[in-house]
Amino acid sequence: MTAFLLPANLIALALLLRFGGRQDRLGAVVFTGALIITPFVDHILWGSWKAGAACVDALMLIGFWTLAERYDRWWLVMAAGFQLIAVITFVIPWFQPGAYFIWTGVTLRIGVWLLLSITLFIGAWEAWAAQRFAREATNDPTNFRRSRAALATSERR
Repeated sequence: MTAFLLPANLIALALLLRFGGRQDRLGAVVFTGALIITPFVDHILWGSWKAGAACVDALMLIGFWTLAERYDRWWLVMAAGFQLIAVITFVIPWFQPGAYFIWTGVTLRIGVWLLLSITLFIGAWEAWAAQRFAREATNDPTNFRRSRAALATSERR
């Protein structure tokens, strides 16, 4: 699964950087930071609890949540929601210690990673669409399409 998701994430991040505004690029930085830092802290355990990975995911949740509150992008809200699910899965070993439920949390986190990957592509589309709508909303006569040409002519009278 990682062999598929990592390249897909890199493509989505490149699209976000290409089409996105400041808020989209900050979201890409939050996601990229978590991807880079996680392997370095994944070995930090507290009993059977993966404290290092949990802290990185919690920081990623705070990052996405802050961006979602500050900027007007739906993909950031979705990313924050999915990341909240990922953080909650780290609590599973507290209620029932044992390997069975630990793997349940790992499986859920892989599913959340898939959802976040899809959300990155949605974010790239949303950024592209916002640019296009902003460009078409200007009152520059060169942006009018043929259907608007008659309207532009009638407005000149």
